[in-house]
Amino acid sequence: MHKTINWSGYEWITRERWGNVHADKLYCYYNPSCVFIDNYKYLHLLTKKEPKKFKIRQGDQQTVIESPIGVGLISSKEKFGYGYYEIEAKLPLGENLWPAFWMWSWEGWPPEIDVFEGYTDNRKGYLKFNRFNPFGFYNLNSNFHYKDIKTSKNANVKAKTHFFGFKNPATNFIKYGLK
Repeated sequence: MHKTINWSGYEWITRERWGNVHADKLYCYYNPSCVFIDNYKYLHLLTKKEPKKFKIRQGDQQTVIESPIGVGLISSKEKFGYGYYEIEAKLPLGENLWPAFWMWSWEGWPPEIDVFEGYTDNRKGYLKFNRFNPFGFYNLNSNFHYKDIKTSKNANVKAKTHFFGFKNPATNFIKYGLK
């Protein structure tokens, strides 16, 4: 079950358009109770240890799995076109988190554009030294996933990554945008 919320002038559902569980990420599911808007109109996407059982199809069989972690996620109810998209966000602190702002084709995946994806580790922070980019102190990436036209039969996915700069994303609101 999902719920619909209104935020920033749009309607959103509290899961992916195709369901509550990602077949490649069975360790978590999209939990509507992990999504709320506070009195200041800030959107909060939480993570809760709240095991839940799901029936999923694996090949020709239906299997029951128990997914231990509920996560907050919203997906647009309407299709967006080309333009400029921006979010101002302060990322959460915690162990092994993956906050992200991304978009993909309405018809299927890939393509996908990750405006940002943040990764915490067991130390619960984003700080990570990158020897290839000594000014990118935080583990934040932008990616572009697409099918290689030459090998589309293999559905080859590629990504290009860069790193962001000096402000700690867990203690500062940072604007992330894409045109």
